[in-house]
Amino acid sequence: DVPLLNDLTLVDTPGTNAIADNHTTRTLKLLPTADLILFVTSADRPFPKSERKLLQSIQLYRKNIVIVINKMDILDATGGNHGFEEKQKIVEFVADNAADLLGARAVIYPISSRDALAAKLIHGKDDETSKVWKRSNFSSLEKFLKETLTEEAKVQAKMLNPLGVTEGVLSECRDVLKKRKRDLESDTATVNLL
Repeated sequence: DVPLLNDLTLVDTPGTNAIADNHTTRTLKLLPTADLILFVTSADRPFPKSERKLLQSIQLYRKNIVIVINKMDILDATGGNHGFEEKQKIVEFVADNAADLLGARAVIYPISSRDALAAKLIHGKDDETSKVWKRSNFSSLEKFLKETLTEEAKVQAKMLNPLGVTEGVLSECRDVLKKRKRDLESDTATVNLL
């Protein structure tokens, strides 16, 4: 029983680099209904072009976005101090790219779900003092979610959601109209030359 999940619906959408072409399309259709987006990228291949493109699409809807960098445990063997320097480079890379796309510094949580699961399986769900659990950094993400997903925050997100979606749709419409206007101006110039 996880109290945080009592009044919460999590939807795990397909990744952007999936074999099936419709996975990204299905993900994009779900975005307008989300109150909070946990955008997960991987430490072994952080923020590829397809993920950056998806993040840019999400940004149009003015959604609350938290970036989670998973698989940080794979960097433990790189360099000394459990790969600390390499981990920092990955976090900075993701932070810089996200800031370019979102126009602001994103909330980023580097985690190891593998270490978190191992700690829970070995030490039990109530023991969060083990080195493996601390190394997973999962408690930081859980704490953020508990503090962010309060009843008041959820109501506010529900109220702002239609505004963000409307703004995103209007932005897309404006872009289409601008393109059509340029095309029409080009066609008019061609007709005038005849």
